[in-house]
Amino acid sequence: MSRYPLKITRKISARNGLTMVELIVAVVISAIVMLGVGFVMADSQRQWAVMYNRACSEVASDSFIATKTFDALVRRASGEKFILSDDGSCLEIYYPADANTAAADRYARFIYEPAGDNTGGSLSVQYGTLTPEKEALSTSIICLNVSNCLFKTSGRSAQMMLTLSDGSQTVTVVSSAYMNNQ
Repeated sequence: MSRYPLKITRKISARNGLTMVELIVAVVISAIVMLGVGFVMADSQRQWAVMYNRACSEVASDSFIATKTFDALVRRASGEKFILSDDGSCLEIYYPADANTAAADRYARFIYEPAGDNTGGSLSVQYGTLTPEKEALSTSIICLNVSNCLFKTSGRSAQMMLTLSDGSQTVTVVSSAYMNNQ
């Protein structure tokens, strides 16, 4: 006999890799996570498009242009004299052509023309001179798709309440300005 007793050796096999069940479970979990992320991204993109269309639509940009034009002209105007129509659809203000003088020699008339047959209303401004007598120089359409426009005055301030609608979106803006020129 040998000095060393006989050893019984067993072969231990190590498991390498995944079983089919483990692989299927991992694929299903990954698919569910990816599907959830896809839904979140699609919804985010859809909401971004809605907000972009709302902020950059024709109605939104027209309302911005109308308020900026109204504010700029009213702030230049003389508060000594202005004409407001009885129904509030027209406001005429007077301002100097030269910023260094206080004497008003120009006018700007904001005119709201309500909607006609199959057309939306419009807001326009007519520019003209006062000397020697009133003479219209030009008329510019500020915005279309006007549903309603109302002008008001109080002391030396003027206010415009404008509602624009293109059928899918309605925007209402209120703009107030103080007639600064003396």
